[in-house]
Amino acid sequence: MPMKEEKKKRVVAGACSLLGLPKDTPCEFELMDGGMTGDTFRLTPSGEAKQYVVRRIRGDEAGNAAFIAASTALAKAGISPAVIAADQTMIISELVSGTPCTAGVLAGNADTIAAVGALTARLHSCDPTAIGHAGTPRDNELAFWWKKAEPHMGTMPEKLTAFFAKAVEQGLACGVSGPAGAVVPTHGDLHMGNILLPTPGTATEGKAEEGDTFAGWLVDLEHVASNRIAGSDIAYFFSVWGDYLYMAGWKASADQAIPYAPLDQRRAFARSYLAALGDGSTPSDTDVDDFLFQVEVCGERQRVRLMMIWVILCKGDPTHPIGGGATQYLPHAERARKLLVAAAGGDADLRARVLALGCTGVAALLNAQEAAK
Repeated sequence: MPMKEEKKKRVVAGACSLLGLPKDTPCEFELMDGGMTGDTFRLTPSGEAKQYVVRRIRGDEAGNAAFIAASTALAKAGISPAVIAADQTMIISELVSGTPCTAGVLAGNADTIAAVGALTARLHSCDPTAIGHAGTPRDNELAFWWKKAEPHMGTMPEKLTAFFAKAVEQGLACGVSGPAGAVVPTHGDLHMGNILLPTPGTATEGKAEEGDTFAGWLVDLEHVASNRIAGSDIAYFFSVWGDYLYMAGWKASADQAIPYAPLDQRRAFARSYLAALGDGSTPSDTDVDDFLFQVEVCGERQRVRLMMIWVILCKGDPTHPIGGGATQYLPHAERARKLLVAAAGGDADLRARVLALGCTGVAALLNAQEAAK
């Protein structure tokens, strides 16, 4: 809903004051998409060539400080836009040029997918001490989102409430190994809408050092943390990728019951990611698939997190398509962890199916097949 004029004036005045602009400087102030934890605006001061992104922040003091520290550190690393100013109510960044990667990823464009993989590796290669202990209130992602979802659960099915509560109790521990299990700085909300890639004329923007080229921007950094495993970021990206496919018109088939990023495209992402983490050489097919399986082990928990977010977005309305989706996914999420245990325990055929469709995707297909009997 539109911001009330008096409130808008206060936000504009606060932003202009942070930027050091003269009082009552005329500004264009436009609401932008994005950000569950605060409104985001485009600010264009009269007579200035630069435009700014103003994010109002409404978390607790520790969370706001972590958000500002992470944004500043990643900007210095050339991964996110420069932070111009910040206080406990807002953070102001430079508005940068770039193209959302959504269309390219959904179309399966190999260059786009490789660029996203390399950018993710660049984030995960950052020095965590430069970011600090960002994300302290969000160390347990499920607990963080459950706190937001629980007030809306009164109208949702009791079995969903019980499932969420048990998932929070179990936490995120899932025995992930290899690069996917490395503790690294993570974005925490890595999806297509939060990634900008180069457009013509921006190849030298955002370079961290002389001679570097612009590899892309990460934006919306409220959930950055320095102490999560790498696979959590990538599993979340793959899961939301599937949701984007659904919104783009994906249809179920006898071979696939729910949408998920295609295996060949996830492999392209993994090759680029692993190459960027290492010396640039192409990883083996075995290393790629081993990595992707470990990501699937992380993926089961990220799907649960998304189900909680759906409840928050629909405000607990079980008749809303998103709210109904959380209930429909429940039997798939319940089955997914059991399937992962079996696949990791030596069931090679099941492991191949998990790689092909994702852990929740295999659970959904098996449930659909059983229901059809």
